[in-house]
Amino acid sequence: MNHHVTKLGLTVFERALILVIPTAIGGIVGWFLPVIVSGLKRIPILSSNDLIMLIDSFHSFSVSVIAMIIGIIAGFILSIIIFNESLNIFIDDTKIKLVIKEEETIISKNMVSAIFIEEKQLKLLDNEGKEIFSREIDIPTEKVKDAFLSHFYPWKNEDPYKSCSNYGG
Repeated sequence: MNHHVTKLGLTVFERALILVIPTAIGGIVGWFLPVIVSGLKRIPILSSNDLIMLIDSFHSFSVSVIAMIIGIIAGFILSIIIFNESLNIFIDDTKIKLVIKEEETIISKNMVSAIFIEEKQLKLLDNEGKEIFSREIDIPTEKVKDAFLSHFYPWKNEDPYKSCSNYGG
């Protein structure tokens, strides 16, 4: 019997990218906000916009620093939201634990009759063929398949009940 737990979710590299990219973009856009505003002022329809005029009225270095800090914070918050929205799967020989945000769903192995990916959605079916879990997943299908098969779960290449007219999923 295999006693280890297999974790599927964001890799360390993906987590680093999700943290760095939005934060960096927020900081860069914030730093160059005065330049962006001066460009927007040249567009006739935006030249009299109150927000653009307000930002343009402040000292450009102060605006750059403040906007950069706000951009970094906004990028960091976006990263946290992405982390919370991503699906983490913990698989062992007896159960599957699915974690999204702060919510955990534990599904016993004996409740699962089929696991497959359909249109980028991970789907788990119960013994009656009803869908007990469905969620978008960005992990390569082969990696998901190998993880479930290593714990002897019933992996299917497609929905086994697709052709049934009384399918309840």
